[in-house]
Amino acid sequence: MKFTHFSIFQKIQSLGRMQILTFVLTIFPLAIASCGLPQKAGSEVSSSTLCPFAGTELTMIVQPEAGASSVTPKVLDNVKTVLKKRVTELGISGASIQTKGQDRLIVQLPSKTDIALAERVLPTKGQLELRSQKRGTETQLFAFQSSHRELKAMEEHLRQSSDGQAIPKNQEALKNNNEAIAELFESTIPPLTGKYIEDAYAETPQVGSNWYIGIKFAQKGDQLFTNLTKRLAGTGQSIGIFINNELVSSPTVSKDYAQKGITGGQAQISGDFTKQQASDLAVELKSGELPATVKILETRSVNNHNCS
Repeated sequence: MKFTHFSIFQKIQSLGRMQILTFVLTIFPLAIASCGLPQKAGSEVSSSTLCPFAGTELTMIVQPEAGASSVTPKVLDNVKTVLKKRVTELGISGASIQTKGQDRLIVQLPSKTDIALAERVLPTKGQLELRSQKRGTETQLFAFQSSHRELKAMEEHLRQSSDGQAIPKNQEALKNNNEAIAELFESTIPPLTGKYIEDAYAETPQVGSNWYIGIKFAQKGDQLFTNLTKRLAGTGQSIGIFINNELVSSPTVSKDYAQKGITGGQAQISGDFTKQQASDLAVELKSGELPATVKILETRSVNNHNCS
């Protein structure tokens, strides 16, 4: 069991989880926003096919929402908008994203693009939600988190051993474990999600080498966060920090904030991040959540100068 100790300025207590990525939530003054990793924004992303063009084309498919038989034009357009933001936040210039048919997008990336980075960041859901732990579930949460640590350790062991039969079984057990943990939490009203984030940026702490993600809530998100921390302060119930629907941290709030909650609109997701991991997540959160599941069907190199 790992306990993370915070300074007086960090205002929130957290019981961490020993896994590859362990997160805690803390609060900092607005001034730290200027200390983040510089963002090199790319140029505006075109919606027209580029020709002549030399680089890489990604063919992406958008999957229908639950209960829908096909992808609506609105959903396809919203996915395109988020992807454009991500391309820009990655600092890519000279790119293009076009729709193709009912459910496909063609992403043209110039030759100097880090394609592995684009393939990793562009299709990721980028979903963030802060939820409230249900009363009386503390013992269950402790047990499920202990099981989760064991399953994650087994996942790493099986990855190295390449056990083709055991890996799917462990993945299914992890899925069931994540779902069981999610049942112990409930959304705020309205849900405190990534749509209330005004900014997100990768940063390094003053002490230590691990990177973290600073987030700044817009006004509505600031109020929702204050209300949530006020309601849970001193109760022993956790704030569930879910990324892509998986619990990554469950901090509790000191009773000192029972009267006013935690204010300031600034929060931090920290843990055993590398610079790249923190930067990837910051781009995903800042550009917004994808409104549908997106998968890459094909990646191919293109050198086309026949534009007639």
